Amino acid sequence: MSSHGGDSLKAKTLVIELIDVAVKFPDADDFALKPVSLTIKSNETLGLFAPSGTGKSLLLNLIAGFIPSDAIPCGKIIYHLDEKIIFDLRKKPFQLPPAVRCHIAMVFQNPEAALNPLMKCGEQVAETFIHLKKKKEKRKATLALFDRVQLEHPNRIYDALPYQLSGGQKQRLLIAIALAKKAKLLIADEPTTALDPHVQSEILTLIKTIKEEENLTIIWATHDQSILNKIADRIFNLDTHHFFAQATANPISAPKPLPMQGEIVLSVKNITKTFYQKNQATLAVNNISFQLHEGEILGIIGRSGTGKTTIAKILSDIINPDKGEVILAQANQKGAIQIIFQNPAASLQPTMHILNAVKEVLHYNQPNSSSAQELLQSLDIGEDLFYRFPSELSGGQQQRVAIAKALATNPKILILDEPTASLDEPTANKVNDIICAISQQRNIAMIYISHDLKNIYKITHNTLVIKDGALIEQGSTQDIFHHPKLPYTKLLLNEF
Repeated sequence: MSSHGGDSLKAKTLVIELIDVAVKFPDADDFALKPVSLTIKSNETLGLFAPSGTGKSLLLNLIAGFIPSDAIPCGKIIYHLDEKIIFDLRKKPFQLPPAVRCHIAMVFQNPEAALNPLMKCGEQVAETFIHLKKKKEKRKATLALFDRVQLEHPNRIYDALPYQLSGGQKQRLLIAIALAKKAKLLIADEPTTALDPHVQSEILTLIKTIKEEENLTIIWATHDQSILNKIADRIFNLDTHHFFAQATANPISAPKPLPMQGEIVLSVKNITKTFYQKNQATLAVNNISFQLHEGEILGIIGRSGTGKTTIAKILSDIINPDKGEVILAQANQKGAIQIIFQNPAASLQPTMHILNAVKEVLHYNQPNSSSAQELLQSLDIGEDLFYRFPSELSGGQQQRVAIAKALATNPKILILDEPTASLDEPTANKVNDIICAISQQRNIAMIYISHDLKNIYKITHNTLVIKDGALIEQGSTQDIFHHPKLPYTKLLLNEF
């Protein structure tokens, strides 16, 4: 991925033609990716509207030169650089021509999966500068890129590991790697889905600026059409295989009515957490206190990097607070608090059938009134899916299996950390409906963390507003959204 000959690379433009590009898998009756024919113009941002199950990831990976080992691709991709390069997808071995590969960079929805967890962030950018031999030169060039992508505290970021960065910072890091590579095509796969509206807006503005400066061609794939309306020159619907006009947003329903206040199931008193990196201290959670009642769904909102996930990890006993305490009404109940993450695949054993995964949790959490089959079926997972591996399920199905595993412990509290961020709107609505039904039927208290303010507004009873690790405003969701008191809250809700 060398950046040799920067001037010659910069002079090139890139046009991509897709001719009947499709993918099937052995023994499958239908295409995993139905035949697509499409031209992506030079220096345009093509929006790829991609509901679940339309083969979005397959298409993006094909363009970038990747494919699952058992997939059967067909069609051709023609890359127009200084010369025409034809990539015949049926030809074996499947290998993208090197003359094309060096011009492509990708930014993923989950940047952690694209970053080496054991390597300093700055070094992951610096290694792209193959033409620079000295470490000091590479560091200087990397810090200059950090400035271009608006990463604050660049020296700290350089020496940090990926887990020490927020989601927005990691996305900026991937953009910096793309710039270091001097790519002509940037493939963005749901890059802002998990970010709060403010950071999302900053990333969109940054990408637009870089596109103009670098003459980039961009393919931006997402299930959120409102994002495409803001950034794309054209929008292609991968479901219907047609271009379509920008659409107006759907009206947002009113928030849930408050239930009768039940017993207190959780008391959080003055919790504080500081993380240390070399000689620098980061106060992630600052003296936070609140209560959670039986049957209540409590929302937590705030920008990326404000400590929301750290709070969730403290409550679920993944990490310990430096100060303060978390008091459960039933202190000795095993598995009383369960957490459900944004990426359900990470919490599912990839080599275990989903039925056995739920059975395993039940085995260690007896007694339970429901069988594994009953739990899965109650979450709309049919018998035909029981003996599938997680990789054979859609994102929404994976999330429902993760919820089934959590319910198998008979929890009193569920913590949901961005549970629908990676799902398209219909699938997200279905998962949210299930979450609400569980709350009502089982009277389980929940904490719902999300950057999607529509979800917070529709689902939660009360809301906490977090800024720089501190709880600055709280109240009923109705009051927070319609009568915010503080400037920060008003700015946060400005995108709603």
